[in-house]
Amino acid sequence: MPRRPPAAGASGRRWKPPAGCWRCSGGRDRRARPRDQGALTRPDQDGDANLGRPMHDHSPPSAGTALDRFIEAAIEGQAVWTVAGEEGLARVPSPTAPGRMVTLLWSEPGAAERLGSAAALRPRLKRLSLADLHLEVLPRLAALGRLVGPDRGPGGSECELEPADLALRLRQAAVARFVRAACRGQAVWVLYGAEGPACLVSRSRPGAQVLPCWHARAHAEARIAGPLADCLASAVPLAAFRERMLVQLARSGRLVAPGYCEGEGAVELAPADLAARLGGAAPAEASAA
Repeated sequence: MPRRPPAAGASGRRWKPPAGCWRCSGGRDRRARPRDQGALTRPDQDGDANLGRPMHDHSPPSAGTALDRFIEAAIEGQAVWTVAGEEGLARVPSPTAPGRMVTLLWSEPGAAERLGSAAALRPRLKRLSLADLHLEVLPRLAALGRLVGPDRGPGGSECELEPADLALRLRQAAVARFVRAACRGQAVWVLYGAEGPACLVSRSRPGAQVLPCWHARAHAEARIAGPLADCLASAVPLAAFRERMLVQLARSGRLVAPGYCEGEGAVELAPADLAARLGGAAPAEASAA
């Protein structure tokens, strides 16, 4: 059994797995578990993120840039902000969809506190992690028939979209961000257990496993909880990840989840697909995946 990688210290040294080392941690079901979000309850959801599914929003074309900034900030900070009051999260009537309410989210806590106070009774600032959004908040808003208004300004919100569409945009942006940052930093962060890289149970392929990975140490360490509680984050050089780790994933029929976050719709890719996005040749064995 390969030894567990040492915890990353102040030296910043990166641990490299020994040559030929590849075993996903145990055979346990490491499916991400929902987190307790108080009064919010998770409605039944099915289906995975479909990268080709059309978007449905209620925004003019000019709102696209603001929405892109909101999503980039959410991915980088791994959270968004809102204001909660006596009747739940801050919301206002939609100016574009009569009869529907818009729940307000912001990418900055200062904007949320300053602009959200008028939309809630006894307001208090509330941080929502991306896991909170995907597991609880967005599914609940969809079940209630509400829209989402990202980064609403003092003059009213130009951007309104369906909760499912925001979730899909966040998933797509996380993958794109992973590819850009991994290529720039020449490293990928993976969680290791006692027996090697830690895998989860795939949501898109019954009986398969999926390797979650991230472009930043902080994003990887944020997932050390629940089924991944005993793991340590370690950086893998991009060349080794692309040329060895993805090859081993393909040989074993596993998938890979770049920029992984809990909840339905997590993007799971074939190793060949991710290798191509990272600028390398697809693993020769990737057809098995």
